[in-house]
Amino acid sequence: MIWSRFHYFSGAPGSEAHPQYQKALFYAEPEDTIVTEVFSENWPNAPHRVLRSSVEAAQAFKGEIVGQRRLNASGEMAPAKRFESCVVTRDTTGTLEAMPHWAGESVASVKKIQPAAELINELVSEAEILLHHWK
Repeated sequence: MIWSRFHYFSGAPGSEAHPQYQKALFYAEPEDTIVTEVFSENWPNAPHRVLRSSVEAAQAFKGEIVGQRRLNASGEMAPAKRFESCVVTRDTTGTLEAMPHWAGESVASVKKIQPAAELINELVSEAEILLHHWK
């Protein structure tokens, strides 16, 4: 439980993840994820796990540019190409559902949206319980 929840800091309210992406993670189940190479436009031959719905939306999208994404820390925006490997952040715009929604099979462990500090406190508490159990 501890490590599977650690992966989903993107679900924390203060994260840079777009709220629409957070919502998709929150409602997803392990069977909603697939291993694919679909989002390989700028990352060839790299299998990755994403929500199946993002693959379906990208395949159904008509056109090559699905939106705009932040290019770097300076905030510069760039076109987000269909099938491009990118991260859906708060400032990403366009047809977000057709962009990669990275998610592992542990996605089902996301039970609530909570601040990262609160999540870390829970992880530490769970780790302490396990450590005391193993003594």
